[in-house]
Amino acid sequence: MTKIDEDWSYDGLMLITIDYLPSPELGKNKIQFWENSPGVETDRSKTTKYFGQKSGKHNELLTDAATFVHNCEWVSSSEGDGKRVFKADKLTMLEAKQFFIDENGSDAVPFFAVHGFNMEPGVNMLDAQKGQNRLDLLVDDDDKEKIVIVPVLWPCDNFNHKVDKANATEAGVEIHQMLDQAMATTNIFPKKNLVCHSMGNFLLRRAANERLQFDNIFMVAADCNTEIFQKIYIAAYDENNDKALHYHDGLNILKMLKPLDKANFTGMLYCVHNHHDIALKVSSLGVGKERLGLKGVRSRGHCDEIKERYENYHVDIKSGLNPGPCHSYNWGTKCIAYYRQKLGL
Repeated sequence: MTKIDEDWSYDGLMLITIDYLPSPELGKNKIQFWENSPGVETDRSKTTKYFGQKSGKHNELLTDAATFVHNCEWVSSSEGDGKRVFKADKLTMLEAKQFFIDENGSDAVPFFAVHGFNMEPGVNMLDAQKGQNRLDLLVDDDDKEKIVIVPVLWPCDNFNHKVDKANATEAGVEIHQMLDQAMATTNIFPKKNLVCHSMGNFLLRRAANERLQFDNIFMVAADCNTEIFQKIYIAAYDENNDKALHYHDGLNILKMLKPLDKANFTGMLYCVHNHHDIALKVSSLGVGKERLGLKGVRSRGHCDEIKERYENYHVDIKSGLNPGPCHSYNWGTKCIAYYRQKLGL
């Protein structure tokens, strides 16, 4: 397990969709959250005993909403299962924007990063730090805009793909809640980019809302149906059938892009894929549908809305029987270089 203890902290801005416990006794605007706080109404984990959670019931002490936080610190770990509790300072949306500017400068651009399946939030924060360090190392022009990673955390359940998928759905609902509370209508960050890794792209599908506009969207190792941008798939949409609404998920994602302007590096969907990805091959077999992160957007049969607005990039990483390197490459040197190129850095 990655070492996180009393000396560990993450000072940057984050967006969490993990249920949290308001903790004014720890200080003004303080909250606590568990790496495995339930994202769904029923909880299968014993780890939420820290918050007095009873199995099978949603804990009414926890706030069920997406929120910005900063100054995240380790609090404690439960015995036996290694789960960790964190405390952080809650921010309103306007406070989040001002904090981001104060920390990074008025020209800095947030790069919202949604992690994938079986990704403990603490580890995700560490990965974000590593990714930021690699981005900063490649900065060779002070006049260029600074790209700053903003982790988007949602609850995972340790190798339980079914539960994580349910949690991703709930996290998408919570992001929708925050959108309704004004984030999209004010678009507090006029310039922003989004990267989603693995099952984080499933969360993107569920949270897609055209009121929130991104300069560019990167779908990396996407664990979602490869057909979501295909005409034949989209044609199955039925506004009168809740079970058929998801056939427009691809269109909804495209509507989150700003108008296409290649000269100013905006309006593009980038699909980063690897046909050697063992994890996505297993996922494809499990659901009976090929994953987008294996081959990217299909060159034929896709919808008119995506024409001229997407690019596939094959990272071509092989790792034998080890599924890690060929799937978890989102902050690797190849991806960092690709992000910089496509963001005009």
